[in-house]
Amino acid sequence: MTETKPMIVSFLLDETGSMAFPPGNREETIGGFNTYVETLADSETADRTTLSVVKFNTSKTEKWLAHTPVKDAPKLTLETYVPGSQTPLIDAAFKLIMATRAHVEGRDDKPNVVVVMLTDGAENASREHTMDQLNALIKEMSGQGWQFVFLGADIDAFGVAGQMGISRNTTATFDKGATPEVFAQMGAQTRSYGATGMSANLHFSDRTRGVFMGVNPRDSGPKVTPPHQPAPTKPRAKSLVDDIEL
Repeated sequence: MTETKPMIVSFLLDETGSMAFPPGNREETIGGFNTYVETLADSETADRTTLSVVKFNTSKTEKWLAHTPVKDAPKLTLETYVPGSQTPLIDAAFKLIMATRAHVEGRDDKPNVVVVMLTDGAENASREHTMDQLNALIKEMSGQGWQFVFLGADIDAFGVAGQMGISRNTTATFDKGATPEVFAQMGAQTRSYGATGMSANLHFSDRTRGVFMGVNPRDSGPKVTPPHQPAPTKPRAKSLVDDIEL
């Protein structure tokens, strides 16, 4: 039976300085993201799919789209995507998820929810939340049927996603030069998930996850795991990521 639930896509887009390197990566990220949105808009699920996009770095948190019908989503451009500053990944991810949850709890229907995170940098600037707290939140929402996708460019995506509590099946690690291909495949899989409600349709195969870097992720050798962050024992400094409402 075809799934008819509405679908919410919340996209966390890294806008830190390293996203402008190597030269051309900024343009490829813009083009890839636009391809992703076009893929969702050109599908039988478009009328019931909304898109939220939050761009982040240590200088600003920008709620670029908030539950915009995917058919009406504007294109990302050089004027609206200007990388700079550092990577408060944990705080940004935590706040995006909480904002999405608040929106879902205010609805009478029960939409399918997909949270996508794209970054090319390891955590280096979060102040308010810890990896343990983010892991617990992601596991809680996964238990309610939410789907989480982690896309890591030129980093150990499997190590970072694993600490967050995101499945290897929905994690992809890739060279920045493969950004357009990653977005195209992610768009097709999100569209398929929206049409069926089947989480398996959102999974990357081993071949898909490895082909972007020319390796199988199960056989790619030792990984450098980001340092474990214990739960705080005292109040932390004010976050550089603004609170988010969607």
